[in-house]
Amino acid sequence: MKKIVSLLLAAMVVMCAPAAALSGSAAVCGASAIVQAAETLDTPDKANPDTLDYAETSEQPCSSDQPCGNVPGSTPDAAETEDTSETEDTPDTSDVPGKETADQPSLPDTVDQPEPEPQPEPEPEPEPQPKPEPVKDNTPQGDVNGDKQVTSEDALLVLRYSVGFYHAIPKNYRKYADMNGDKMVNSSDAIEILRKTVAVDGVLIRSKSTESTKQDSTVRDDSALRYGIDVSMWQGSIDFKKVKASGVSFVIIRAGYGRYASQKDEWFEENYRRAKAAGLDVGVYWYSYAVSADDARQEARACISAISGKRFEYPIYFDLEESWQIRQGMSFCSSLVSAFCSEVEAHGYYSGFYSSTSVANNVVSYDVQSRYAYWAAEWGSSVHYYNQYGMWQYSDAGIINGIGGYVDLDVAYINYPAVIKEFHLNGY
Repeated sequence: MKKIVSLLLAAMVVMCAPAAALSGSAAVCGASAIVQAAETLDTPDKANPDTLDYAETSEQPCSSDQPCGNVPGSTPDAAETEDTSETEDTPDTSDVPGKETADQPSLPDTVDQPEPEPQPEPEPEPEPQPKPEPVKDNTPQGDVNGDKQVTSEDALLVLRYSVGFYHAIPKNYRKYADMNGDKMVNSSDAIEILRKTVAVDGVLIRSKSTESTKQDSTVRDDSALRYGIDVSMWQGSIDFKKVKASGVSFVIIRAGYGRYASQKDEWFEENYRRAKAAGLDVGVYWYSYAVSADDARQEARACISAISGKRFEYPIYFDLEESWQIRQGMSFCSSLVSAFCSEVEAHGYYSGFYSSTSVANNVVSYDVQSRYAYWAAEWGSSVHYYNQYGMWQYSDAGIINGIGGYVDLDVAYINYPAVIKEFHLNGY
């Protein structure tokens, strides 16, 4: 405010200067002008409540007795003569926290920090020790006598074990006897062992499906296999010496059919006598018409009556073929096979059953399949059967010297004569 008044007074002096030159009344002009200016600036506006309150300021209002501001000719106070531009623009920082003053010591440029404690170095992880390699078991599956080979001797031991001669296989080798992984050791495993020992090439017997100058490629020639035929009254008179000379080693003869001993095959006795005279091994089959398990048991008794007093190197087979029997389903057919075979076994014979592979797969239970020897019938170059089998009828149209017309051809995978004689079965 003081600065503004000073400026206004200076302006009035300038304005009065020309008039003073004319009238010589400079003092009157100056005083009148000063008084008017002071009254204009310093007199509060009574109508305006927001006008300056004199009690709140350090300046006093101007009057005729007390001139205002820096009037020419007057001496200003020392405080008014100081240049106030810097004091107005520069704030007082003496009391601002954080600022240095004459009474406050300055902070050092750097502050000593404690040295960090050294971190312990992590211990190195121990190197993993290599796992010891398992000891390799070089024993082939199927080697139950420990000679590092799989031969027909192993199959024979498995058969002995399966019928109760548990000492036949050392305990530590029994795990190699379970060839099919069913947790059991039975004839099925013996058959599988024999399969590992045979070749799949060679020729021996001709069939209708090949020319007479060629040999059937489905017949495998190996010393572990046996080749044979099965016959009945339908082949008529047979020259078994010529049959044997053709390479046949066994014959399965139909002993009869039905529930009565009187239903013996009319050529059974003659076929048995001639086959034995020619040095052939012999087995039999009984054709079934059973309508129940009891009926099948009666058929077994009729069969035993027909073959009584004779020796057989191959099993006694239950022949399951009738279509009406097959239509009865698995429970019915399985009961027939089980009833016949168990009755035959009870009389000291090695028993089994014959059927087509489709019948065995579909209507004979797995337990019955595994319990008894199976003679599989499937004409062709391969067998499609879900379990194991000991003999395969692979053709119904074989051509054998000594037989007029076609005859069924068979191959045996088990040395049945050795097994039967070993256990004194079938009359031995």
